Amino acid sequence: MIPKYLEDQFSRSKWNYTGYMQVNFELPAEINAEVTGWIDSGAQEGIMNAAYLFGVSAGISKKFLNDKAKVSLGVSDLFNRFWHANIDYSNMDVDLIAKWDAPVVNMRFSYKFGNQHMKTKRHKSSGSDVMNRASE
Repeated sequence: MIPKYLEDQFSRSKWNYTGYMQVNFELPAEINAEVTGWIDSGAQEGIMNAAYLFGVSAGISKKFLNDKAKVSLGVSDLFNRFWHANIDYSNMDVDLIAKWDAPVVNMRFSYKFGNQHMKTKRHKSSGSDVMNRASE
């Protein structure tokens, strides 16, 4: 049975795919870089027919002061396509666009305090230890 909505028959479907990609690489001077991207083919969301959308982000980071300090700079949604959809159903003919803040630039500084050369205490157990406890 085909469902009714607003007294009209509603029967629609649409295939959808989503893809994600991430690439990490090292630039000269031991600068690390990352590029990520995603794409969504669009979908049928109820009576809304959503179009494709995508986003690409990038970032770089550098460690210094004997690898205790790190500075990172990133840009989210450097390239993108916002969410677009339309409703063409019954007596409705609507175009929708959802936008968000883009691109967004962020910077982060982190520093590792404390002794980086302390060894953690390890607990070792051998098979004979287990057998001795089992026989007690």
